[in-house]
Amino acid sequence: MSSDSEDSDTPCFKILQSLRRKETVSAAPPSPSLIHRIKDRLNKTVITVKGKTLDLGQLNIAEIEKLCQECPDAGLVQKISLHQTNLTFISGSLAKFRNIVYLDFSHNKVKFISCQLAELTNLKVLDLSSNEIEDIPLTVFLLTSLRILNLEHNQIPYLPTELLELENLEELKWLKNPLLSPPPHVCEWGLDAIFAALRDQKAKTDLLRNWKPYYSEHKIEMVPLFKLCVESILCHRLDFTSMDTIPTSIKKYLTIAKSSSESRLPPLQKCGRCLAYFSQKHLFLNHECKIKPVKQQ
Repeated sequence: MSSDSEDSDTPCFKILQSLRRKETVSAAPPSPSLIHRIKDRLNKTVITVKGKTLDLGQLNIAEIEKLCQECPDAGLVQKISLHQTNLTFISGSLAKFRNIVYLDFSHNKVKFISCQLAELTNLKVLDLSSNEIEDIPLTVFLLTSLRILNLEHNQIPYLPTELLELENLEELKWLKNPLLSPPPHVCEWGLDAIFAALRDQKAKTDLLRNWKPYYSEHKIEMVPLFKLCVESILCHRLDFTSMDTIPTSIKKYLTIAKSSSESRLPPLQKCGRCLAYFSQKHLFLNHECKIKPVKQQ
């Protein structure tokens, strides 16, 4: 029996095939089920389960969420494509497909990825190309089985040292980003050169990182729990403006803090090894330390 005939027997394939059947009864009003809600879009939508690949191209987020919940044979799916779906964030509903090895989120508007996707421990290929990512989401660094990571055509200025956690990574696609650090001429040498630059960055210490000015505009007295929430959001680089679960008071504080910091003078960095000062972050990350010899008394 061929693989196509085997896939045609799966419950998920039968659900998706039923979506393609034209309505024969016109008198009854449309049902609120997934089948009736997206039947009018079937001529423009590609939904297939073939060769254990689930293609959800051009569906909206509500339809994707519903299909993920109703898919009974999620364990059989190994590849999922969500290209050109106008996604702004990637929800945790895909964590149901625990055995997938390939995820395609290309050509969307993604900025945020749910931390639940860290449960995809078998994922080997992640395509985030042609999105609006500025900071690589923390979830990516928890996918330790990744071998290919495509970040092309985004808005990423810095490759963080957390990429070093991806010990199985074999290919990193970074072109068409406003990359400042590591500099593009280093990245062109390949993954080994990128990781060498990141290890060098990790060894550097900014002595002014925790320095605070003696003045503070829009000062707000923070209670311990409030402070913990703010620090967690900043540490994990969450997109607080688009998350409904974050309280309004925390959003207000982060918005004020962001606008206040942008209006001040550029922050300084001071290297802990060579004690040199830098006015821009990428200059600090990319510089070669020239350690001054200690004078003997």
